[in-house]
Amino acid sequence: MRLVAGNHMLGHGELLRLSQRIASPPANGLVATLQVRANGPLVLHAEVCAKHLLYDEGCRMADLSVQAAGPGWQTLRLPLPDAAVATPAFTVFSVATMAPRQPLDLRAVALTDAAGRQWLNNPDFTEGGARWFITSDRHHLPWHAKNMGVHLVVEQGALGLLTLVMLTLGALVAVVGPLRAHPLGPALGAAVLGCWVVGSVDSVLDMPRVATWLLLLTGMAMTLHLPSGARLRSGPSG
Repeated sequence: MRLVAGNHMLGHGELLRLSQRIASPPANGLVATLQVRANGPLVLHAEVCAKHLLYDEGCRMADLSVQAAGPGWQTLRLPLPDAAVATPAFTVFSVATMAPRQPLDLRAVALTDAAGRQWLNNPDFTEGGARWFITSDRHHLPWHAKNMGVHLVVEQGALGLLTLVMLTLGALVAVVGPLRAHPLGPALGAAVLGCWVVGSVDSVLDMPRVATWLLLLTGMAMTLHLPSGARLRSGPSG
């Protein structure tokens, strides 16, 4: 996994983080161990935070500056500070580089406690980016586009954009046409259309759970069924 920090201000909120949601870890004894490779000096940041997606509510953080980084792999340890109590639910582990424009390769990342238990899934990236996610609390453009159409073209290509547009049109045609008498029709139509309205100026598909909800709502709108009596009442009289 390759990380590169931007050339903008790299304060705590602006860091581009490689993150993973974890179970609530113990209050003490946590150590982040990273196998890294870089061609220049390193400044690493590791943290365990109580956070939902953005904007933490308390972190246990550690930074490590390595001036003699070379082209080979090296193992670095970052002990995290102890906490008064165990970090609650919605706990996220993150790692970031604080060296602007300096590529950093990660071969493996481990988060272990005093008993040696591993708290991360896919720590060596053998499953690609599975379980990992990229965010920044305040500098958002490096990890998502502020437009759903642009997001789809970048992530899935023109075919992905065309597919979702056709599904959306099919759902809207259904709820304003033959299914307009269904009690859920207006709500589903408004929900699907609302996602596209918000998506014109922001990102709504960068989190898998939101993308899943949009697809579920679209599918529901296209598969609603009216009872036979309702179909007769909604048709022309006489």
